[in-house]
Amino acid sequence: MTTTDEVMEEIEILQQNLNNIDLPLKDLPEAINNREIGKIRESIQTDEDDKDAIGKWFNHYENRDQKQSEVTSIAVRNSSGEVEYVIVQSEMHSDRKKNIGDNGNYHARWVVGRDDSSVQDVFIHRVEWEHSFENPLDELENPLETVKQWLGFEEYLPSDPSDIQNGIWYQAQGDIAIQFNSYESYVNNKVRNRVNNEIKSAKEEAYESWEDTGHQFILSDDIRISRSLSRLSVTVKPSSTGDLKELQNELGFSEETVRNKMRDDWKQLTAKRRKKVIKRLIRNDIKNHLKEVTPNKEDIKPQIKHEVESEIADSISQQNAIIGNHLLICEKGIDERATRGTQAKIVIPEESDIHLIHDEHSNKTITVGESIIKVKVLNRHEQA
Repeated sequence: MTTTDEVMEEIEILQQNLNNIDLPLKDLPEAINNREIGKIRESIQTDEDDKDAIGKWFNHYENRDQKQSEVTSIAVRNSSGEVEYVIVQSEMHSDRKKNIGDNGNYHARWVVGRDDSSVQDVFIHRVEWEHSFENPLDELENPLETVKQWLGFEEYLPSDPSDIQNGIWYQAQGDIAIQFNSYESYVNNKVRNRVNNEIKSAKEEAYESWEDTGHQFILSDDIRISRSLSRLSVTVKPSSTGDLKELQNELGFSEETVRNKMRDDWKQLTAKRRKKVIKRLIRNDIKNHLKEVTPNKEDIKPQIKHEVESEIADSISQQNAIIGNHLLICEKGIDERATRGTQAKIVIPEESDIHLIHDEHSNKTITVGESIIKVKVLNRHEQA
């Protein structure tokens, strides 16, 4: 009985050998679809003992009871008509549900493309792993854009840095993709957050100072005040006219002041309406106090922006990020995220060189101005 582990072992053999294939990329789909095992086998540049691996892959599930396999592929061409990638799809079906997958089926797709590595001619990424696919390969509307989406990038890194646009994921080197974002937006966000925190703190202090200036009634049983940065709610418990008049006198609100706040359509001041007026007077008193002691955002923004920019300038240093098996060196930056693993985020406050280094790829240097860069490894779909 064939197990999932055995299937995975066969997949690994396929991947290892496709990495050593010498068949022109444009001829690969036809050879796969026509099952020209001999042609593909002759193109594999590896040990003689391993040359039958792809043949085994194609035939492993054939001529066996209740098992069928299909391996198909399509060429993905760029705007110049050249074959840029090949999508390989493998479908294996079994009536024995315990053999492969939950429903007895195993379907996988790989993207094969020319690699810029010095040790291999092509790369192969497994990009989808499903029990079934909604869209057959020959029905993909835009195969090139689909491949880019699967791999996790949108464009290739321009040779001229002036052509780089913000917000686009660029395939930069091997498995590495880089996105550039606005440095100005980054600074503005930090300034805005700092300003909001300053205002919030100032308002908290303002509430406390208002409570301490003869307004101890806020803690009484007759009044409850709940407050936030965006809303102020006042609850007045007394409900009779006599109790409300006594409360307004304690607050320093004259009868004339209360009646001047009556709505024009009120013919008389009932207890319920008197309570509404008292609540409104309390809210206005608090708001007026806040305006007097809380700084204006626009007044404090210049100083806070200067502080933020100074902190950034003092934090600039060389940043080294190990992303997958690539090394990224930014000569002048600030680390905003863990610089080891599958992603990194680096702030670049001034013009700096970025070096991409890998033993098997040509080293690359990019000179960029103020920017925020995000770096990630291209997508590889793993078994669920």
